[in-house]
Amino acid sequence: LSGGIVSLLVTLSRGGWISFAVAAVFAMGVGAWKGLVKCRQIVILATTFVLGVAAISAAYPSLYYRLSRSDNQSTHARFLMMDQAWMIIRKAPLFGVGLGRYNQAAQRNIPASFASVTTEFQHRLLEGVVHQHYLLIWAESGLVGLLLNVMIYSSYMRHYFVVRRWSDPLMNVIALGLVAGLVGQLTFYNFDHFYFDLTRYVSWTMLGVLAAIFKITHRASRGVPAAPRS
Repeated sequence: LSGGIVSLLVTLSRGGWISFAVAAVFAMGVGAWKGLVKCRQIVILATTFVLGVAAISAAYPSLYYRLSRSDNQSTHARFLMMDQAWMIIRKAPLFGVGLGRYNQAAQRNIPASFASVTTEFQHRLLEGVVHQHYLLIWAESGLVGLLLNVMIYSSYMRHYFVVRRWSDPLMNVIALGLVAGLVGQLTFYNFDHFYFDLTRYVSWTMLGVLAAIFKITHRASRGVPAAPRS
C-alpha cells in the first residue's frame, strides 16, 4: 500500500488513484473477513491515509491542482474516443477488426461527436487508440476475445476464494495482495488502454505467481511433499 501511494503521487494519475482505492478497499475488506487484518489496523491505516493526504496536499499542491483545475480536455477526449470505439464495435461485434488494426479502423470511422472539437484536436485523437481497455479488446478481438480476456482474470480471482484452508498464512497474504492487484488492474482498464506495454507483462507475471501459490497450497492440503530443489 505504501509503495502504491508513493508511485501514484509521482504519476498524478486520477485513474490510478481510483483503481488503487478500489484495490486497497478490496484487500482490507477481504483481509478482515479472512482474519488476516484486524479492524484496529484498518482504522489506523485509514486515519494515517487521511492525515497523510491532507499533509501531502499542502506540501505538494500539484496533487490538489490535478483534481481542481482543468485537465486540458483529457476527459472529453476519452469520451469522444469511446464513442468512436462503439462505432467500430458495432461493425464487427463478434470477432473484431483484428489485432493491432484499431488505428486503421479509427481512420475510417469518424463519429458525429468529433464535430464538437477542432480539426487539429481530431487529428490528435486519431493518432492513438481508445483509452478504455475493454472497448479496445472488444474492437480488435470481438466479443469472443473480450470474454476470454475477462474469464482469465476471473478464474484466478475465483480460485483464491475456492481455497478453504491455507497451510501457510504468508501464502494467503501474498495471494490476497496479488488478487487485490488484479482487482485494481481491472478497474484501471476503464481509464486507459495498456496497449502492448509493460503492464500486460506485469499482469501475466502476477497470474504466474498466483498459479504457483495455488499449486503449492493444493499440494500441501493433500499432504504431498514439495518437489526437491535442484
